[in-house]
Amino acid sequence: MMVHWNPLLEQDWMSVLQRTEIEQGRKAELSEEEIALYADHTFNYLQMAAIRKALEKGLDIEQIRSIAKPWIPSWQMEEMMEELERGESPEIPARPWKIQRLLVGIGILFVVGCALSACLQPQEEVALELTASEVRISSGSEFDPSNYVKQMSGRDATLFLPDKFTAGLPGTKLVQYRLEGNGMTVKKNLRVEIVDDIEPEIYLTAGKAELLREAPFSCHTYLRQAIDNVDGDLTKKVTCSDFLSEDENQQVEYRVTDSSGNIGTASLEVHFVELIKEEEPVPMTPVITPIRTPAPVNEVREETVYEEVAAQPDWENVTIMEEEQPLLS
Repeated sequence: MMVHWNPLLEQDWMSVLQRTEIEQGRKAELSEEEIALYADHTFNYLQMAAIRKALEKGLDIEQIRSIAKPWIPSWQMEEMMEELERGESPEIPARPWKIQRLLVGIGILFVVGCALSACLQPQEEVALELTASEVRISSGSEFDPSNYVKQMSGRDATLFLPDKFTAGLPGTKLVQYRLEGNGMTVKKNLRVEIVDDIEPEIYLTAGKAELLREAPFSCHTYLRQAIDNVDGDLTKKVTCSDFLSEDENQQVEYRVTDSSGNIGTASLEVHFVELIKEEEPVPMTPVITPIRTPAPVNEVREETVYEEVAAQPDWENVTIMEEEQPLLS
């Protein structure tokens, strides 16, 4: 019997894990009939996984169909599938009608008892509302699921949040919120769109350059590095111009674009300076600084003075002349 794939099998009442098992079957190239065998919301995802693995191993689909029963737990299904692989005929447990009827009877008695005791009061509805069905976060930022819960209601209700994570490469992630209480479960899916909206950073060796007008100029000489949070090193993709005008002060613009279209820029201020010619030094007249010398020391020399002593006349041999008389005129 040919069974065609029914897209209604993947309605919202299926959990993410159940839909994952269906996708795994498609990737394994199972037929529509094989996928339809376990794509039933009455199976939990563990039962679906046990049936899918048996189909992928090539077991007979009719034998698997006899085991694929919602009341058979996944662990028992796996044991029975192993018996099929060994060529054995596993014993299929009957549907526990008696237990179900007993539970239904107990439920009816409970409802009637509550009605008689006036305990049937309207219960608070379990409800969960998120701030949006889709959010956008930047690469490298942290996703905190508690930020997107708008309101919840339900007595003694328990909210199960998805895990926190740090956004990586651009893409889409689907996370699920679950609220349980009063015997009810409410599930809400949130689509997280990870986008790269951070501009790359350009780093220069200096913010200002002083040049001679005659000197050659290369803008990449002043480029140190360009980094992007997703693409990494973009230094080789930086564009700039080596052309300088005659203006004394001007700006050289640097620009780079990452894979997401974000543009990073930087600016170098260029200032022209004139070459100052050095003048020949003028020879300077040497200044003679007098050198102080100690005062001369006059030496006192002892001199021998010889006095000439007149000879004493020899009175014995001296002839005394008589006094001459004046001549008479």
